[in-house]
Amino acid sequence: MTGSIGTADCGVDLSELAEAFDLPPLRVVEHRTGASGVWRLRTAHGDDLALSSRSAASPQVAAAISVASELERRAADAGLDLVPYLRPKHPFVGLAARIRDRLVLLHEWVDTIPDIPDDVPPAWLGGTVATLHSLWPVPDQKVQKHLARAYGIYPTSSWQRWIDDADQAGLSWASEVAASLAVIEEATRLSQSALDLDLPVVQSHRDLNPPNLLHTPTGYRLCDFGYAGPDIAWFEVVDAALACTSEPAATIEHYLAAGGKPGPRRVEALARTTSPMWLARTIAASLGFATASTPARGAAGAAIPEILLHLHHDIDTLDTTTATAFNL
Repeated sequence: MTGSIGTADCGVDLSELAEAFDLPPLRVVEHRTGASGVWRLRTAHGDDLALSSRSAASPQVAAAISVASELERRAADAGLDLVPYLRPKHPFVGLAARIRDRLVLLHEWVDTIPDIPDDVPPAWLGGTVATLHSLWPVPDQKVQKHLARAYGIYPTSSWQRWIDDADQAGLSWASEVAASLAVIEEATRLSQSALDLDLPVVQSHRDLNPPNLLHTPTGYRLCDFGYAGPDIAWFEVVDAALACTSEPAATIEHYLAAGGKPGPRRVEALARTTSPMWLARTIAASLGFATASTPARGAAGAAIPEILLHLHHDIDTLDTTTATAFNL
């Protein structure tokens, strides 16, 4: 989508943005949709940049940006292949500047190679994740409650309450979630068993999926640290290996060879892949618990049936996927 110069397109005053990052005048080139949306800007000198912004009203948003920025800074200092970031003259939090009611981040725009399948080289992915996991260890006793929510661990009574709320609100997904309670309970049991293993916790990317591993003319680059936070290192690399390459077992071996710490080679290692977390978050958005707008609530509700299908598939194929991940 092509935009004009000014604030109407990206929600940020471009003259103030240029001043905040000490840049020449900017104009909007296009908008790329995604989890949060990225705006492509162009300076008067012809350099392209990627703009992302979030509301400055929430302390939770500022805290998340602080963690994400620190991890991204450490990753850059460690020499990982990233999309280069720009530092504001006067950071408000982390790498973000505040422009009125928005917290804004700028990165260089990176062109990607079109029509290339998402099949990241195992050596690159395994080595990158191993280095990432070495940067910021976390005492796991400090994050147990957070990890339980991050892995979608809720009692059956909570799921039933959400189903009842949805049914009363006339939301069509209520009956589908109700019919899937046994699968949700199995996924929850697996997540809890996995957390009980007490494996090393690190501050990490937490969104290592193909859209965030950019294939560029100079190789792959890791981008979008927006979901960064504490996670179990072993579960993240197994999930990334399955999601991003046709050779997950080789990726995991490269991870271990590069210094990544090993974990169990059994079904619990797939806890991140089979977690009901996204289902719980999407239900919360559909019911309005996450302060979602009316259109966002509708979109969340529409996504629930597909998320359920994926959850059923992940649980049904658990043994096969485990064998694939570890070449068993």
